[in-house]
Amino acid sequence: KDPNNITYPQVALVALNPHTGQILALVGGRNYGTSQLDHALSERPTGSIFKPFVYAAAYNTSLTNTSLDGSGVFTALTQLNDDPQDFSTTDGDTYTPKNMVRGEYPGMVTAIEALTHSLNIATIALAQEVGYANVANLARSAGIVNARATPSMAIGTYNATPIEMAGAYTVFANSGVHLKPWALASVRNPEGDIVADFAPEAKQIVDPRVAFLTQSLLENVMAHGTGAGVRGLGFTAPAAGKTGTEHDAWFAGYTSNLLCIIWIGNDDYTDIKLQ
Repeated sequence: KDPNNITYPQVALVALNPHTGQILALVGGRNYGTSQLDHALSERPTGSIFKPFVYAAAYNTSLTNTSLDGSGVFTALTQLNDDPQDFSTTDGDTYTPKNMVRGEYPGMVTAIEALTHSLNIATIALAQEVGYANVANLARSAGIVNARATPSMAIGTYNATPIEMAGAYTVFANSGVHLKPWALASVRNPEGDIVADFAPEAKQIVDPRVAFLTQSLLENVMAHGTGAGVRGLGFTAPAAGKTGTEHDAWFAGYTSNLLCIIWIGNDDYTDIKLQ
């Protein structure tokens, strides 16, 4: 068959060194001959790979010993309400999200359970307690510049590029320091003299303790949650990660020396029905 007449899901991959931000590999699409669009630089709704920033913002409140709605200082065992509920917006519009698994509403769950199984309602409830603006501010400081202080932000309805998400996840992998992904270290002339040198952009975004505790939640995703499939495939190294689904499919994962973002989706935004 003529490959130009076959509609495939498109793909993007960004792999980088989580401690320097250097891009080690980049895939911009399935076939350059059929699409020259670099999907690694294309904005798409991030889905649930955004959720760790809600939990990191919650841990931020713990640094000041702030109690969340009378439930005490936030920890991995903080109880969150995953029952169906209306997160009405300031303009009066109703917003009643559902969990990814139809009919799955376990009621009160711990924070670690909510992220491990990617529960939408519990995560939005947590963002509401923390303050949508606090979550959005943290996300924007980590390079997710389109994040806005709305309930749906908590489950990744705003756009980001795979490269931006790779940079955002360096915050968790690099003790709270955000590294802007880079590919070019220097420019040299034919004699080898440096014409231009480029230093990585690094900024401390969250306290190292917040990064460590959020990473612990992401390790549990890999061990027992939506990312546990990799363990069944024989991958046993220590790792942290998060799945995401929003018409597209995302996966963000990292080890001590490699961070990788995968995106799969259709250019026309139709649902690829892949988790």
